[in-house]
Amino acid sequence: MDNPLSEWLEQRGMRAPFRYDLPLFEALNTYYADKPLVPAPREISSKGLFSQADTRVDHLLTLLASFENLECLEVGCGRGETAVRLAQRGGCGVTGVDITRYAEWEGRWSARTRFLPLDITHEAPFRAGSFDFIYSFVVLEHVVDPLAMLEKIYTLLKPKGTFYFTANLYRGPMASHRYREVFFPWPHLLFGDTVFEEYYQQIGFVGKHKPAWVNKLTHLHYIEKMRTLGLQILRCNYTRRPLDVFFYECFHDILGKYPREDLELDFIKLHTVKK
Repeated sequence: MDNPLSEWLEQRGMRAPFRYDLPLFEALNTYYADKPLVPAPREISSKGLFSQADTRVDHLLTLLASFENLECLEVGCGRGETAVRLAQRGGCGVTGVDITRYAEWEGRWSARTRFLPLDITHEAPFRAGSFDFIYSFVVLEHVVDPLAMLEKIYTLLKPKGTFYFTANLYRGPMASHRYREVFFPWPHLLFGDTVFEEYYQQIGFVGKHKPAWVNKLTHLHYIEKMRTLGLQILRCNYTRRPLDVFFYECFHDILGKYPREDLELDFIKLHTVKK
């Protein structure tokens, strides 16, 4: 079967075995510019973040019969939009923790919401069994010691407490988190940090030269850890993206080292309960 990507690159003097350098990076970005991996990235604004928070809370409210008067913990709360919305709509108390202190927290404290700058893996001013419900959205992939954090979360859950999280998977096509400027899939698997730095310097970006740091846990690591801790998995879903076959075949020397299923998985979504 003809491979249009391979043919397009060959017309520009690039063929296997490829040099994974800046010219190849730029060529791939040009080829995918009119078919980007993420055609419409979410809006980074208060309005956009609250819209995202409402979508997340829509889903959280389907997980339990009622959140009324529950004590909840958000791990990696960011500026606090989801915590605010869950407290408002669920009638519960929400504590948000993040390693970064955000200026927005001051205006979002209330009788039902509070925010603390800390890493619960190393410091958690809460008694064991403090929370009925713990949740985290696309944070665990950035944690240096995620298995230790999961152990801490288990400790902080009450008996029969619920834990829900989503995590971006390292082998997925968008784990570089640079899809606003880098349009092709799996750039972090093909190119080193130096090439990213060269590309971002060339396009005039300052302070965002590398792929986001993402740990290398697979979906199976998360599932096995849940079971080892004694968390019953109620539901496990994935966000999948069809394999870009032409891209995969073109760069099989690197991508062929990974299971094809892993290359298709962007996010894992796990709903669990403490036995």
